[in-house]
Amino acid sequence: TVSVLYCEMAATNPFDDCAAMRKAMEGDWHIAFTTLKMYRDGKKLRPWCRYTQTPSEYVMADRTCAEEVSDASKHPPIMKLSSMEGTTTQKPEAPSKFLWRGSGWLKWITMDFRVVYMNESEGVAATCFEKTFHSEAGCEIIVRDPAARGTGEADDAAMREAAKAIRAQPDFGIMGPLEPAAGTRWDPVERPRGPLTNHGLGGSGHL
Repeated sequence: TVSVLYCEMAATNPFDDCAAMRKAMEGDWHIAFTTLKMYRDGKKLRPWCRYTQTPSEYVMADRTCAEEVSDASKHPPIMKLSSMEGTTTQKPEAPSKFLWRGSGWLKWITMDFRVVYMNESEGVAATCFEKTFHSEAGCEIIVRDPAARGTGEADDAAMREAAKAIRAQPDFGIMGPLEPAAGTRWDPVERPRGPLTNHGLGGSGHL
């Protein structure tokens, strides 16, 4: 069951229309809360993702990036941007469902994921990923502008609804806890922050 609060009264609900869903997803998103261990354990910091429409109707290019410590001996430490690229193909019969396929040496890895919450006016969404041989099942709350959000579910209605949609998923019980992504403004732990050596890789840089 898809849980969704959709607030654009004059627009097409993206859960009912493929083009509207791709338009709602396109652009940059910051991962705010996640069940995925790799974004909670502090090795990959301030993760974000970007979706870009390709000439193929149902296909978007995507890039997921995070900061990692490159040289901890410096003060502040030198950071590097790690990047994972792929393509996201929408399933025409189900606007909120997609198949991710890696690019380059990751091209043989695929993963099904779905959008379970979308609030375009607030810039908040939630996505969930199916378990594969290579990765755990997981969900994420993603936001357009971290600075515009509250401190979490307690004082941010859109993020609260996104978390509610995630916890309603039938496979939520096999996932890790939904916690702040490391290095974001919601993370209570102080994480390394410093200049990026390869910020030209593309993306938004620091949150």
